[in-house]
Amino acid sequence: MTLFGQLSILRRLLLAYFLLIAVVGVVTSVASLRIWNSTTQMVLTGDGLLPLADALGELKALSAATNSYLGARAAAGAQAEELTRYGGALKTRAQHLEKHRQKLIDRWSDQGFIPAITDSLAGLIQALEDLPNNPDEETLTTGLRRVDEQTQRTLVLTRARLTQFTRRAEQVRSGELRLLIGLAVAGVLAVILLSFAMIAPFRRLQLLRRAVHDLERGRPVPELDGGQDEIGRVLQAFNRMVEAIRKREAALGDERSQARALQREADNLVESMPLAIVLADGTGRVRRLNRAARSLFGSRPQDMVGKSLSEAPIGPLLPGGEARLQRILAGEETWVMEEVDHGTNQTLTVHLIPLEDRGDRVLTAKVKGAILVIEDVSRRVQAEQGLRRHERHAAMGRVAARVVHEVRNPLSTIGLAARMLSDDLPTDADPEGWLAQIRSEAERLERVTDAYLRLARLPDPQPSTIDLGPFVAEMIAFLNDPRVEHQVDDGLQVLADADGLKGVLMNLIQNAQQALGEGEGGIRVRGERKGDRAILTIADDGPGLPDAVLKQLGEPFVDGRPSGTGLGIALAMEILSNQDGHLTIENGEHGGARCQVNLPQA
Repeated sequence: MTLFGQLSILRRLLLAYFLLIAVVGVVTSVASLRIWNSTTQMVLTGDGLLPLADALGELKALSAATNSYLGARAAAGAQAEELTRYGGALKTRAQHLEKHRQKLIDRWSDQGFIPAITDSLAGLIQALEDLPNNPDEETLTTGLRRVDEQTQRTLVLTRARLTQFTRRAEQVRSGELRLLIGLAVAGVLAVILLSFAMIAPFRRLQLLRRAVHDLERGRPVPELDGGQDEIGRVLQAFNRMVEAIRKREAALGDERSQARALQREADNLVESMPLAIVLADGTGRVRRLNRAARSLFGSRPQDMVGKSLSEAPIGPLLPGGEARLQRILAGEETWVMEEVDHGTNQTLTVHLIPLEDRGDRVLTAKVKGAILVIEDVSRRVQAEQGLRRHERHAAMGRVAARVVHEVRNPLSTIGLAARMLSDDLPTDADPEGWLAQIRSEAERLERVTDAYLRLARLPDPQPSTIDLGPFVAEMIAFLNDPRVEHQVDDGLQVLADADGLKGVLMNLIQNAQQALGEGEGGIRVRGERKGDRAILTIADDGPGLPDAVLKQLGEPFVDGRPSGTGLGIALAMEILSNQDGHLTIENGEHGGARCQVNLPQA
């Protein structure tokens, strides 16, 4: 990196400006100096030496004319007047030459060759002044000889300097021309070099533009040569950015590879699951289904993908239909489960679950689709049905044994009473008492056998939507007992068999009435929501139930009342169990018994 390359762009501009001014100044100074020297010599030549040479030439011509006259008059003899006139003319030239000499001394005495010329002029002037005023022919001839010698000498010196000046002027002009051309070339080269130096950063900007273009196209980007100036720092920052992008792309590539691997594993897992899984988008249209789903519906993927979940063949299995699906997609419901019959001897459990996209959010999520999970529970249902049949048969066996036991006692009493009536009664016997006892035992036997038959012949439930508010109010109004209070949440609905539920509630309320007897206290019936379940609570202020009875409650013939059969609670539990409900009985915190009926909301 050169020193120039380390300068900022502003400093480069200032440096180039000052260098250009310096080059122009040097060229101007040198040219001015050479022009001044040439001008000085030209002035010296034109104003000093050339007039002097002209004067000397005139003097030489006058001397030659005088010599010609003397030569022409040599035989006849020269006239004195002519000699005096020629001599005077020559002497007059002395004054004129003196002016030239004085001018050379005054203006160009600093020139080294001037003293030789002025000395020669001084000798010539002296020779002219030495001529006599009235010369004779011999004296004039001798003086002219001396004047000619001095004139020739001075003229030689002057012409030599003129020739030297002429040659020097030509050399100066040629040198100045070469110098000016050289300086001009140097200036042009300097400007070109400075221009290249100035546009170098912009060439790097062009490289930067190409690099950005390659980066946008995803092509390899070479590292750009930076510098210490502003553009260099920009290029260095660009190099760092490109390196960061490369590292990020490498990391993203690894993450994408891992994500693809995880996606393949998830796809393989979903594909190999025994559960039928159908994936739908935010509009409820099928986007994907696994092998179990394809096998269940007997359809090819292209026949189902793009169709709505509510359409066949999935539609009949969709819990709650299209309306429930739209509530799931709108985020109004979180989960739906339903058990449906599909074909002959096939029972399916269908779960409709929203597919949420939480992104970076933890507490909030956006529903982007739905997942339909279908499980074939036919074997489990059949096993449960078999177990229930087995349990019912076992219960019926236990009931039969208890019935035999319970029937035996009243039958023995009836038989004994009948034998006593058939014998000769003593005179003090009371036939009416024996008959009343026979009737009581017979009625008890009838109740036992009736409860047994109801338990053994429990009909299949017929579920329907029941609004608990009016349902409970109507039932309590029928009982016409002011001790019974009721309160049910508005709009609380359950899915249950109406006759079965009425029998259960009537049995529980009647049990509470019998627990109160003729004493004080009350019975409270409350209906409330708890999640997706409805809870009906019947609480009384009676004595409650013994712990021994609570542990066995629900078993046939287990009852806390002396006159009870113990079959009513067992029957209620069986009815609720067949309707996805259950019954819980416990003693209250402040006395009395509390029964809770738990049913699914509609």
